[in-house]
Amino acid sequence: MHALARRELGRLVGMVPQSDAPVFAFTVREVVEMGRAPHLGWLGVPGATDRDIVLAALDRLGISGLIDRLYPELSGGERQMVLIARALAQQPRLLILDEPTSHLDFANGLRVLELVRSLADDGLAVIMTSHDPNHAFLIADRTLAMAPGQPAVDGATKQLLTEARLSAIYGRAVRIVEQDGRTICFAPATPR
Repeated sequence: MHALARRELGRLVGMVPQSDAPVFAFTVREVVEMGRAPHLGWLGVPGATDRDIVLAALDRLGISGLIDRLYPELSGGERQMVLIARALAQQPRLLILDEPTSHLDFANGLRVLELVRSLADDGLAVIMTSHDPNHAFLIADRTLAMAPGQPAVDGATKQLLTEARLSAIYGRAVRIVEQDGRTICFAPATPR
């Protein structure tokens, strides 16, 4: 990666942070257009193709209605969706997501996870962090599990994320069940 120019790296790798602190009153359109920067020349201005890519990214996330809103005035969940749209507009080959469902309600969190899975199915390499093992069960082919004081381990998600391993990672009993063809985990309530 050190041998790549910044522009080339920007064309290859997209990043979605867990959150951000907006400073300037850019519109949603402008924020998502920033994803096109690696594809523009010095002081370049987005053209018709770039605008089409931006609109497609907003449509894919179902947030086209926010296009003219000021980014700093959005809710945390809406801003998270805009950051994901910006990364999609970048058209990278590798997408790194740091807790992409942070600040999202349940429905939008599921929508984002489904989108991430569809991007991977379309051939995009995706690396995603999450504190919720259910996210891995829902969409990950492989998982890297890390816990303080323990060596990191990786492998096929369902083989790696066992009740014993998750219980050790989270420091409490974890149950894994199959329901309607899906694997889910939960921590049973402790009796009072």
